[in-house]
This record gives sequence, structure tokens and C-alpha cells, in this order.
Amino acid sequence: YYKFSTELSGVLTNYLTINIPEVLIYGALVEVAISSEQDEQINKWTGFYKDALDSLIGMDNVDRLMHQNIVGGYS
Repeated sequence: YYKFSTELSGVLTNYLTINIPEVLIYGALVEVAISSEQDEQINKWTGFYKDALDSLIGMDNVDRLMHQNIVGGYS
């Protein structure tokens, strides 16, 4: 099952801001660099963003594997 995040507007904290703020910060910095046409900064922040996103995906995969083992696996 998938849980959808609550909206970001009007909320000071949520799962993303508490557990993986790097993904949000680096994603925002990539967008700023793109809009200001700073190619060197785009490459820099994109690398950090991809690393943070890969970490998030890895944590999600571990969480899914642990949950699968707890509930007896999938058929």
C-alpha cells in the first residue's frame, strides 16, 4: 500500500521535511540554477539531488523488504 503525503502548504513539518530535507533543498537549488541559467551550478546541485534521491529510494527499498518479511512475504 502507498500512503500519500499531506499537502505542503500551511504545514510546517511533514515526512519529507523531517526525514529527508536534502531532497527538497537540493531539488529547489536545481530549479534556481536552471531558472538563472547557471550551468555549473545546475550540474553541482543535480549531483547532490541525485545522491539524496538515491538514498531515499534505498531507504524505501529496505523498508519494503522489512515489511515484506514481517508479513510473511508476497505470493
